[in-house]
Amino acid sequence: MAEAINPEEYQFPSIYNFPPFFTRQINQQVWNSQLGSWADLITSYCRHHRIWRLDATNDYTGLFENKLLKRKVRPDTIRDILDHLVASGQAMWTDPETIKSTSAKDSTAISSSRYLRQPAGILVLWQSLDDWAAILSQWLADTGHPKGSVLTLYELLEDEESRVPALIGMDRQLFGAVATKLVAKGSAVAMRDGNGGLVGLKTC
Repeated sequence: MAEAINPEEYQFPSIYNFPPFFTRQINQQVWNSQLGSWADLITSYCRHHRIWRLDATNDYTGLFENKLLKRKVRPDTIRDILDHLVASGQAMWTDPETIKSTSAKDSTAISSSRYLRQPAGILVLWQSLDDWAAILSQWLADTGHPKGSVLTLYELLEDEESRVPALIGMDRQLFGAVATKLVAKGSAVAMRDGNGGLVGLKTC
């Protein structure tokens, strides 16, 4: 998680002070609306604080607990909220190969839990991958990097003199997904280490 760079305190929406917001509602229509409100809150909060990922089991942001109300979202409900974010294209699992847990009510459920793994968390897309790829492409054009220039991840994301302003501190895994978009458009070539890990980009 990147440190917040926005000096202004985040203003929570009024629904955050509504106790039922922290409990899954039984009515499906109400629950769908609740999911939408949580999605809006999470993406807005993460954009404000430049948070790139959320853990599926450890709420280190404190976002799912309102201490003034003494209300906290249940872990299984948090998982449902994260599922919704991924399904709606506002997030992606950090471990996409993870097998999704099967409901105990499902007659086809695998009986042994050792075959089921919970995902580590999500990468929050408070902007789309295409938007971030476009920002990176425009930055490369504006900064006049000639064809064949090699830029390391450190130079792109962290170095104060060369980094891309909109991508400062971006999670490396998320940047990898953005880079894949750029490579697919023929704007760059991925530079990788001996283990296949992304280490930089070469402009085309």
